[in-house]
Amino acid sequence: MAEQMLRKAELLRAGHAAWSLSDEERIRFVAARERLSEVGATVEQAVDFFLRHSGPARKQVSWFILRSLFLEAKMEEGVSLRYQAQLKSVVKAFGLAGHDSKMVSEITARDIEGWLTVNGWAAKTWNNYRTDLRTAFSWGMENGYATINPAEAVPTKAADRTEDVKFLSTGECRALLQRAAEVHGDLGWDRRGLCDPLDEKTEDHRLLVPMLVIGLFAGLRPVRELGQMRWVDVLEEEGLLVVSAGRAKTRERRTVDLEPNAVAWLRWCRAQGMGQRPETTILPPGFDRRWKRLRKACGVLETWPHDAMRHSFATMHLAHFRNEARLQLYMGHNSAKLIYSNYRGLVTPAEAGKFWSLMPPA
Repeated sequence: MAEQMLRKAELLRAGHAAWSLSDEERIRFVAARERLSEVGATVEQAVDFFLRHSGPARKQVSWFILRSLFLEAKMEEGVSLRYQAQLKSVVKAFGLAGHDSKMVSEITARDIEGWLTVNGWAAKTWNNYRTDLRTAFSWGMENGYATINPAEAVPTKAADRTEDVKFLSTGECRALLQRAAEVHGDLGWDRRGLCDPLDEKTEDHRLLVPMLVIGLFAGLRPVRELGQMRWVDVLEEEGLLVVSAGRAKTRERRTVDLEPNAVAWLRWCRAQGMGQRPETTILPPGFDRRWKRLRKACGVLETWPHDAMRHSFATMHLAHFRNEARLQLYMGHNSAKLIYSNYRGLVTPAEAGKFWSLMPPA
């Protein structure tokens, strides 16, 4: 009898609470219940899960404070300067769009999606900026400044892979390698095993050949990996290239097996006197000016596509060797899915075969 009376009291209290809801709140409740039913869950289960996984934020701060602390933490973690600049650009732009003064707990997925929408960014940019904001909110949760990550609820956009993947043809690769390998005199090595500073009068581009070979035939990331690689990491006699954990984007050491043409090119570089000192960097002094001059001399791709050599490597490797798992390891990706979706079927096996047959001068 007592249990029945208690049950009636609970129903009466729930009924009063339900009648106090606005029409919009009722609509949201029904919509949420329907979404949960699609995965076999109830509203009560969702609430219990949320309460278990999100305690109250220990520190209430504005977005301006959060983004400042977040960027400072990333700098102390030692992430690359390029990544720091990228994060700063995104979190600052979001803040200046009217969110800097908001408390972190007040920012919603609708705020983020609205900011992404109003700027009309392409799918890849949309997804990248969403990821950067998600990273910032995730850091906020880990450090007690937020209880939820609103960026998680923002949908990603399906990107047209032709929008992202810009690669070089075999003819363009051949033109770059052949022009760079032309000999116009003595490279002028000094006692430290370094080449003399850039001479504006010469058109000798041989010092760029190692960069081209490793970029095209090993697929390293151009800035963090290839930009910091040294000759000590190049083991052409073993047919191996080593990407140390400190230089890899994923912070995990990996190796890349070199194909015969890449080994032949690297041996050619050694024969020209390059790599005499193991700690010498692959990129030569005055790299930016040298690189610009080489592209101009070839008459191809003065506007250089993003990650063009890395995309060329992956495209040609998949078409020729047809091994997604192997290519995934070489690229340093966490999943072969990206390999398959981005690079499959962009060139014919015959075209890829010509790419892997590009050899140095006799």
